[in-house]
Amino acid sequence: MAFYKMQEGQHEFTFQLADLNVREDFSIWDNTNNIFLRQVEGVNDINDLKFMQRDLFAQRYPNFRKVSQYIRELIITLNDTPTLYSFGFKKSANDQIVDEIRNRQQLGKDPLDYTFKYRKTGSGLATTHVVVLMNEIGKPQGVLQPNLSPQPQQRELTPSLPQKPLESPVWSPQAKSSGQIRLEGVSGSGLGLTPQEQVIVDLFNSDNQMYSEDLFVQVFKNTMITHHRQMPDVQRVKLIYREHYQKQLPSKS
Repeated sequence: MAFYKMQEGQHEFTFQLADLNVREDFSIWDNTNNIFLRQVEGVNDINDLKFMQRDLFAQRYPNFRKVSQYIRELIITLNDTPTLYSFGFKKSANDQIVDEIRNRQQLGKDPLDYTFKYRKTGSGLATTHVVVLMNEIGKPQGVLQPNLSPQPQQRELTPSLPQKPLESPVWSPQAKSSGQIRLEGVSGSGLGLTPQEQVIVDLFNSDNQMYSEDLFVQVFKNTMITHHRQMPDVQRVKLIYREHYQKQLPSKS
């Protein structure tokens, strides 16, 4: 599922809920190095830190901060075309959505028939996130589903390719000369990318949305299947995530 990216200088957008589902995506922010962490030394599963008592977490990890986003499927109208996207809301914004859903349901209304407006103001830790219920307009028709979130230059991933059976590429050291992948070990090994993979990685790195490893793998795999008719190796995609995906904070507005 493509993620919606707010453009530089954009502070708000209008949307409808595609459904009422929501899922939490948890990560750790390193205040010292200004990066999101995929792993923490001595912790087998980073999600275990989500449930650690706040004072204990602050004592053990004084330079870390827990960060959660709540991912929902939205319908956003662009150029008069309703388009399906995913978007990660902060807890405060998601709580407002939950309240509005409950209020509409108590009135016997369908929350999916309404538009909402999301607005972000401020920057850094002073950023505020507000969601406001707008108008009852009914469910949109003819919803488009893109493959990855649009970039500022409106760059497409690749031209359409002829349909052919899915392939499982074989990665080998000799593949470099044929334009395939160069794999020289694991993390820190200088993992090479095909041109197709490089385009996809560039899109991820230029997207303000933060992707967990599982979500990165899912979106990367779907994009390779859709545009290149290839089924990528999951372990390889994880290596690409670790070596080539540079997680950064969203650019400040």
